Amino acid sequence: MEAGPGETPPIDSSGNGDGGTGEGVPFSEISGTERLVEATNFEPGDGSSRRRDEQFTSTFSLMVLDAEESQIFVGDVLTTRISGNLRGQAHLTYSESGTDVSAGGFDCSTLTYSGGVEWDVTVEGSYSFIPILDEISVLIPDRDHSSPEYTVTFTAPGCPELDSMSPSSSYWGGPGIGTWGGVSITLRNGSFDSGLDNVLGNDLGEEDFYEIHVELQP
Repeated sequence: MEAGPGETPPIDSSGNGDGGTGEGVPFSEISGTERLVEATNFEPGDGSSRRRDEQFTSTFSLMVLDAEESQIFVGDVLTTRISGNLRGQAHLTYSESGTDVSAGGFDCSTLTYSGGVEWDVTVEGSYSFIPILDEISVLIPDRDHSSPEYTVTFTAPGCPELDSMSPSSSYWGGPGIGTWGGVSITLRNGSFDSGLDNVLGNDLGEEDFYEIHVELQP
């Protein structure tokens, strides 16, 4: 049955078995990128110092699995909402590095370290589309998408006997979630942009920020 003038087209809420969408959903894929840059620099004034740098990126793509139509009120207007499930993949990278200097100026007072990891995960969530508002809300539940174990290498210049390695891992909760609290993703006119400054404290200006961009794919 075709929709009349001004009406929302009917929805195939069953999907097509291969990740397809209902007719009334004007998109099939949502993609996005995230970037976190975090730096801390601690100098207590006794000649010691501690510098740490972190960088995280994610690139994700979520496909619409199904669509279901319901009626809601927006203000006092009864209108259509289309909702369903999302599933896709994300590619993630994380790196950390730093330099610790002990007070006193003795030999082996400097310790540097670095490590990093790259991994892929499956991401699941849901969406809610309100055509009258041209607004799509994306809900990604906080889930543990931690990285595989990677090695952090510690080096004491001039003192190889102090060099060492330690296992570590990086946590990611999902798009907009990360380890920094999260932002709510709502696309308007097909895109969403947001960011946070000084996400984890110890503000170093341009070296401390989180940014996310999400957009519909045709």
